[in-house]
This record gives sequence, structure tokens and C-alpha cells, in this order.
Amino acid sequence: YSEATRYFYSHNSFNTNIADQIEFMPRQILRSRIDCIRVLDFRWRIPREPPFLSPKRWRAVMIGEIPHYKNERWVTTWQVLASMKNLQKLCVKLDVGRSGWEDMAVDRAVPLLKPIMEVTRPKEFRLELPFVFKSEDLEVPWRDLPYRMRCMKRYGP
Repeated sequence: YSEATRYFYSHNSFNTNIADQIEFMPRQILRSRIDCIRVLDFRWRIPREPPFLSPKRWRAVMIGEIPHYKNERWVTTWQVLASMKNLQKLCVKLDVGRSGWEDMAVDRAVPLLKPIMEVTRPKEFRLELPFVFKSEDLEVPWRDLPYRMRCMKRYGP
């Protein structure tokens, strides 16, 4: 049984478009099985503005005065992906709302992208964005991340 389980997790591609499945994976699947996963394709739907970018609460969230569940979910999900010991191929397709993503200021993009920097195990890591940046300056923090990034106007079916 244990040999079959290891084979199942390591020789199949896992695909999901439900963020909860990644965020809560450590509660649902044994760590030893999570660590066997080698290929993951994750389409992450975030219908509104980027996590923790509410203008009224931006300062309080950034200095840690208040927790923000969207920020916590964003960070936790990237931590789970970073912790997968045998992950070799990762594709994350961010399916995001238009507001606040393509024209995000650099000072807001840097802390947003920090958790992604922790995902270093996959040999192949691709991040797909459904937009093109409005200027080269806005793209700078995204280009500095250790993965291939693809900007697209819109995802296909």
C-alpha cells in the first residue's frame, strides 16, 4: 500500500483551481504524501484587488496592526507551495480582477511578491498573469522573481 501511495502522488500531475485545496492541503493530506507531489498546475482566481491593498487599511496592514485574511491566505498558500519538498514543476495561473494588478505601484508589489520568492524548489516554475503591465517600471519587481513569467491579455478556456 505505501509503495502504491508514493507512486500515485509522485507520478501524477495535480491540477486545481480551488485555492482552499492548496491553502489547507497540510490539514487534508499527510505531509509525506504532499512531499511526493512533483507536478502541480494551479489556477488561482482572485476576483478583486490584490490581497491587502485596500487603500484605507494599507498602512495598518503593512505595519502589522491588523490582520487581513486575504493577505494571510496569500502568504499561507505560497508557504504551502514552498514547503513541497519534491515539487519539480509548478505552474500558477493568476486569474485576477483588473483593479489594482496591472498598475500596482512598486512599493506595494514588493511585499506582495515576497512570499513567492520563497518558492525555490521547483526546477520549472511558471507564473502566468492575465494582463500586461502598463509600463516597464511597474514590471520591475515581477521580473526580479526567480521564475518564468508570462503576461497574457486573457486566459483561454
